[in-house]
Amino acid sequence: ARPRFSSAARRRSGRGGPAYCSRRGGGMSHTRSQLVARAAFAAVAARADRPGADRYKAFAQQFPTLIHTCGLAQATAFALAKGKPKNPGDKPGETLSVLNDLAAVLKQARGYAEATDGGRFHEAVIAAPVGEYLRATRNALLAASWLKRYAEALLPAPAQTPPGTPA
Repeated sequence: ARPRFSSAARRRSGRGGPAYCSRRGGGMSHTRSQLVARAAFAAVAARADRPGADRYKAFAQQFPTLIHTCGLAQATAFALAKGKPKNPGDKPGETLSVLNDLAAVLKQARGYAEATDGGRFHEAVIAAPVGEYLRATRNALLAASWLKRYAEALLPAPAQTPPGTPA
C-alpha cells in the first residue's frame, strides 16, 4: 500500500497535484463555477468570428446587472422581446443570442433539462415555484457573469465613431 502523505509532503517530494491523485485512483472533481466557466467559454468563443459580436458583447456586459436589478423573469422577458426578429425572415437579435447561450450554459453545466433555448428557459422560470426561482436566479447570475467575463476577453470592442461624425 502506498503511504499517505500530507499535501506539504507531496509537494516536497514532487508528487503533488492532479497527476498524483489520478494515479491513486482518486480524481479531482470540479467546482460549480469551473463547470459553468468551461461551458461559458465554449459558448462565447463560438461567437468570436460571427457578425454582431460587438452587440453580443455589449448586451452580455449588461445582462448580469439586468438580472440583479430586475429579476430573472423580467430580464429573460426583456431579452426575448428585444431579440425577437422584426420581420419573419430576419435573424434573431443578439440579446436573444445571449439568452440562448445562458440557457445552453445552464443546461450543460448545471443540468437544467428545461433550458433547451432562451424561450423555454423563460417559460420554466416564470412557472417555477419560489425556491426553484431563487435557485435559477443564483445559477443564472453565475452563468451570466462568466458569459460577461469571456465576452470582454474574447470578443472585439465595439467600433467607436469619432465625435462629430455621423453614425
